[in-house]
Amino acid sequence: MLLLPNQAKLRIMINKNFFSVLVRCLCYTLCLLSCSFLTSCSFFGFSEEEEELTETIKMRQVEELEITFSRASLGGEEFEHYVLSGEVLFYECGAVKFGKYSPSEKGIKPVPRQIVKPLRSSINQTLLALDDTSKLRPAERGSALSDAGLFILSWREVGKSTEKSIETSVDAIASQTKFVEKRINHLVSIIRSVPANILCRNREFFGLKRDSNGI
Repeated sequence: MLLLPNQAKLRIMINKNFFSVLVRCLCYTLCLLSCSFLTSCSFFGFSEEEEELTETIKMRQVEELEITFSRASLGGEEFEHYVLSGEVLFYECGAVKFGKYSPSEKGIKPVPRQIVKPLRSSINQTLLALDDTSKLRPAERGSALSDAGLFILSWREVGKSTEKSIETSVDAIASQTKFVEKRINHLVSIIRSVPANILCRNREFFGLKRDSNGI
């Protein structure tokens, strides 16, 4: 069948358009495949702000967190006590006399801005690790130097009425032989670094240290 000149031109244009669309579809498909393998794909990937937002959504929010630990020393039984409420930390230290805490130093301080984010992240990681508390070693509270000491961590999450707590020993957290102990130890080091002064002149409490980047 013979085509008129205009009909021939129209068919050529249709073929060109079809070919152009086909090429675009192939390029788009290749782009999708490449982005699925490259995590740094900027076109379909998340921005840093979106990643931080996603991490924040996954964070387990805590209304209050309390840490108390004590252990026998040559001069008697010593203790440190911390209560984190929001971004404000209450702290005290001293001696244990007749089974009661007798503080010699105490204070309240807002958590420094540069520590807030690392502290929240450490709390979240610690709580995730504490989902399995069966691996915690038992506490040993006593006046003998060989006793491993008492370590108590309690917390209440936002929107929940019940408080959770765990008990283990100071020596267990200081040894960091288990994953959950490493998480708790790191949290304690950040908490202990918030007060500007060295509480009761104990830079290190039987292996529990202050974070090297703390204030």
